[in-house]
Amino acid sequence: MPKQKTKRRTAPCTTNSIIEFIEKDTTKIEKSIKESLLSGNMMRFEEKLLDTVIEFGRNLYQEILESIEQTIRNSEFRRQSYHVEHKEDHRTLLTRFGNIEIKRACYTPKHGGKSIYLLDKYIGMEPNDKVSQAVLAQALREAVETSYRKRRGRSMSDRVCGYKTDGQETDPWSRSGNAGRCPGEKEANKKSSYPGR
Repeated sequence: MPKQKTKRRTAPCTTNSIIEFIEKDTTKIEKSIKESLLSGNMMRFEEKLLDTVIEFGRNLYQEILESIEQTIRNSEFRRQSYHVEHKEDHRTLLTRFGNIEIKRACYTPKHGGKSIYLLDKYIGMEPNDKVSQAVLAQALREAVETSYRKRRGRSMSDRVCGYKTDGQETDPWSRSGNAGRCPGEKEANKKSSYPGR
């Protein structure tokens, strides 16, 4: 039996962002190495390097989305099924790389139905999304970690003061009338209770 040819899905073109990074940003990084890193300023170098990489990621992300949109618009499926209603509608999306501007067409089904942004559908983005799923997930992780650190901090403080997190005493020192105060605290103007003083 003759082998069936499988249609390969082409990856989005990202040539422009990569070429720009090689031509401009690598020069910027080399300059930063000389001015910051080799001058003993690691912090400044890391900040500049991070800014450069994030900017590259943002430009690359935006170019990928534009390439996908162009592929959708020129596809045979789109030509047979959808009219282009608006050629270039804009929206801004907050991503891990910062805000990116998305340009995409609004399409109307040829056989009736609601208008749709096919790019939004294909990449899993809701019409009213202003923040990417990655940003939301990161915010959730940070909230959980912050809450954990706060709870852990309270727990450590309670143990130092002779209490568990549930308020139960764990140190005999706390039963001597000093409940609620950490060891070493003294009441103002209180005389020492050591014998012979």
